[in-house]
Amino acid sequence: MDAVRVGVVGFSWGCWKCSESVQCVVGPYRYGDNEIPLGDPAQTLAREILLQDGKTEVAALLVRKHHRDGSEGELASHCGSCGAVQGNFYVQNEALSRLIDADGHIETLDLIADGECDEAAWKDASPEYGDGVGMIYF
Repeated sequence: MDAVRVGVVGFSWGCWKCSESVQCVVGPYRYGDNEIPLGDPAQTLAREILLQDGKTEVAALLVRKHHRDGSEGELASHCGSCGAVQGNFYVQNEALSRLIDADGHIETLDLIADGECDEAAWKDASPEYGDGVGMIYF
């Protein structure tokens, strides 16, 4: 199978709970595409790429959140200072606002890591083929 060149994009912001800087992971990005898949398979792939690129500190803060009823949720960015989950909904909304500003101009997210995966791993992360839940298109 062919290797797919993948970056992991995100941004830094102040934690909602303690205001310390948090590196939030939005998701993986296949070079040449204009979309970022969302959901647990995409975050799992992002964590693998982070580890592959030696970004262990960021990968360590991309962990499963737990719901009040004890059930396990999706992978999400957490604050390294206080441990607060940053919330995928809020991270994704912030990514959208950073990608397209109020005047409709395309901005950028930070490239956090760079790596490769096989085509099957990419397809699993995509809602078109696998278990992904959605996309950010830009």
